Amino acid sequence: MDFARYVFVTDSPWLGIPCICILCLAAVVGTLGNLMILIVIAFNETKSVESFLMANLALSDLYITAVHG
Repeated sequence: MDFARYVFVTDSPWLGIPCICILCLAAVVGTLGNLMILIVIAFNETKSVESFLMANLALSDLYITAVHG
């Protein structure tokens, strides 16, 4: 894994904690938001092509926020 983009943490460690907090908050909010979208689509009675597209986008974004976040 390439940690070259995080070299600023060794240069100025006071920036590390806020960056970690912001990244964790974004991962949690993104994961919860995508889960809510999937729940709404699952309980919606009318299924359409648009809802399948939204579910696909939410699933792919959920993977990015939960695994790579």
